[in-house]
Amino acid sequence: MVHMVNLSAVLLLVLLLLIAIATAAGGRIHAESALFLCNGHLSGSYKGLCFGLINDKDCKRACLDESSGNTNGECSFFQCWCGQNRCTTSETVAAAAAAASAPIPA
Repeated sequence: MVHMVNLSAVLLLVLLLLIAIATAAGGRIHAESALFLCNGHLSGSYKGLCFGLINDKDCKRACLDESSGNTNGECSFFQCWCGQNRCTTSETVAAAAAAASAPIPA
C-alpha cells in the first residue's frame, strides 16, 4: 500500500513537471513573440488549448488562413495569437501585460 502511494506521488510529480515544461515553452514571451503581440489578436478559428512547441505550427497555419494581414501565429499563455507587424517597446510591454490577463478559452 505504501508503495502505491509513493508511486502515485512520483507519477503526479512527473506529470506536474511535464506541464511546467510545456507551460514554460508555451507561456514564454521572448522578444520575437512580444513584438507581434501589440498588433496581434487571438485567433478566431483556432480551437482548444495551445501549447508551445506542440501546437505552434497549427496555430500559425490557422492565423495565416484567417487573414492575409497575419504574418505569424504562436501559442502563448495556452492561447493562439496571430501577429501582424512589429511595434515599439512600450507597446510590447502593454501587449505582454494584456496577454497575461487574457482569459483562457474552454
